[in-house]
Amino acid sequence: MSIFKDLFGFLSRNEESTSEPEPKGYSYEATSPLASLLNLSTDRMERYAEYEKMMEMPYVAAAAKVYVDECCQRNPDTGKIFAFSSKNPKVEKLIRELFNRIKIEEKCPFIAKELFKLGDSFWEAVSEEGKGVLGIYHRPAKTVERKEDNKGRLEGFKQKVRGEVIEFKPDEMIHFRLLEDMKFYPYGYPILEDARRIYRQLALMEDAVVIYRLTRAPNRWAFYIDVGSMPPEKAEAFIEKLKKKFKKKRLIDPKTGKFVAKPDFLAADEDFYFPVFEGGRGSRVESLAGASNIADIADIEYFNKMLFAALKTPKAYLANEEGFSTRATLSSISIQFSRSVKSIQNAIVDGVKRLIEIHLEKHGIKDAEFTVTMHSPNYIEEELRMESLLKRVQVAEQLLGLTDKEGNPIVDKDYVLKHVLKMEGTEDGKVSPKA
Repeated sequence: MSIFKDLFGFLSRNEESTSEPEPKGYSYEATSPLASLLNLSTDRMERYAEYEKMMEMPYVAAAAKVYVDECCQRNPDTGKIFAFSSKNPKVEKLIRELFNRIKIEEKCPFIAKELFKLGDSFWEAVSEEGKGVLGIYHRPAKTVERKEDNKGRLEGFKQKVRGEVIEFKPDEMIHFRLLEDMKFYPYGYPILEDARRIYRQLALMEDAVVIYRLTRAPNRWAFYIDVGSMPPEKAEAFIEKLKKKFKKKRLIDPKTGKFVAKPDFLAADEDFYFPVFEGGRGSRVESLAGASNIADIADIEYFNKMLFAALKTPKAYLANEEGFSTRATLSSISIQFSRSVKSIQNAIVDGVKRLIEIHLEKHGIKDAEFTVTMHSPNYIEEELRMESLLKRVQVAEQLLGLTDKEGNPIVDKDYVLKHVLKMEGTEDGKVSPKA
């Protein structure tokens, strides 16, 4: 309930100022406690701290695991996450040796999770001339800072550890970053960022619901005490004396030696006491029913839906609802999720390519040509291409079937081939996709 406590903190700090006249240009919407609480900071350290809190929410943690699993799926044919190739056999051999040495596939899930959570993942690359990269070691993102010149060109990195600043050259640190948005450039923009405001609103609503349940749901008791003809002062003293009999008793636990509060069934802080003067109905006890709308959580469900939309992961899948039991189903129903997974994979591939370049340069090889890819289990893009091609074929058949009164086709075959099927004819009469 930290966010709820923060809200009360804001309220208490602003309590004195509410009675003062409003200054010129005052805007309630801009300076109200709730608006200030929902204001999203762009400070990197504050963002990182909030992302860590967000990961404590079960659904957010579950979404992170789904993203990591999808990003780091192994190819069923090779058993590998990464695939690489080069026309130069020596380059290919060096890349293979590098991957085996640094165990990049074991580190891939950790990198993917940091990109989902923080948008940044820093790894120190230890290398040596003639031997290449000897190993990579994780460095906490909150301790590392990029150094750039006034034109935005990377000059190096620096890390603050226990008050000491450690300098790194550009080729001594690999910065994996998710550049889906330039808002925090040159640092990454995590998947969690889109859910920050929703997370705060949802946390406030959940805390409010818990407090409401605890304070309003239980039944209360109303005690009407017959005080006869006592004066009001004596009647009040008599009621207070009676209430003390029902207060929680403080006893000493013989096992621990500490004071413990033993709650009584009729606790004075939960019930109501009213004096009944002479001529009233006499002493009696009545039950006051608790809140009757405690099952109404439509507002919570609304913010839950917003949270899942921001995470681009279907709620039914994370909640293990019926019909959503396989990864293939998730990929086929969520194009946004598939694209987000691909963006994380692209960020990982970019960092791995930079690592390979450093490794090859240490071996005296520059400007080498090679490719690195990650296995993607999401076949949604291929399915969409096949579906599009099938529709184009159907349209082409309909167009070619149009004839005039004499039975001659009225649509040119070459036009259909070029503009509908997106293909072109060859000299031997065959067709092929347009280049």
